[in-house]
Formats: sequence, C-alpha cells, structure tokens
Amino acid sequence: MLKRFDEFGRDLYHGPVVREVRDARLRCALCRTTLARTPERVARLGAHEHRCVNPLGMTFEIGCFGGAENVRFHGDAVLADTWFPGYTWQVLACGHCDAHVGWHFRARGDEFCGLILSSILAD
Repeated sequence: MLKRFDEFGRDLYHGPVVREVRDARLRCALCRTTLARTPERVARLGAHEHRCVNPLGMTFEIGCFGGAENVRFHGDAVLADTWFPGYTWQVLACGHCDAHVGWHFRARGDEFCGLILSSILAD
C-alpha cells in the first residue's frame, strides 16, 4: 500500500490503532526514567497517535500526552514545520540521560507533549 501524507507530513491513514490502555508508567527506553503515565493520553487532530515526517524525511510515530515529567526543553519554540497547525514546538529530551524523546507543542493556552513511541517503554 502506498502511504499518503498531507502538507504537514502527517499520515493520511487514520485507521484504528489497538493498544492496551491501563495506568502504566511510560519510561525513557534508554535510562528507564518515568516520563509520563497512560492516563495522560490525549487526542489531537482526532487521534492520540500520529505518524509524522520532518523536513529531512525522517518518520516519527508519536503519542500525544497532556504533560510529561522529568523532561527538558531544548531550543526556542518554533512555528515553522509544525505537525499541528497553529502550535509551536520545542524538542523534548529525557531529564536524566538527555535522549531525544519527543516534542512539546503549545498554542493559545493549550499545550501537550508528543512522545516518540519507540523512545518510551510502558510498564
């Protein structure tokens, strides 16, 4: 199947994603520091999970969360090349090992974190 993406690099297929939902801690895959919890899952643009492509062609599967803990923001907030129209973004790194774990998005009083699913482990 040929994948189709919109102008923001989001996968146009929004089929069902089946994942176990429970009250689990989500940890950094490198150092196991807790970054978020499953009850903090939120939907943006109609889904919790998104497949996004950056301007370099790198694809990321992210999950949206209302917040994250033990993380650091890197760089200034940027609006260019955002995957969520109207939202600025900043790189998120694990507060313990500094691994890139996602992005922080903010717009008009709303904010959320997009964690890279391959960079987190649930327990």
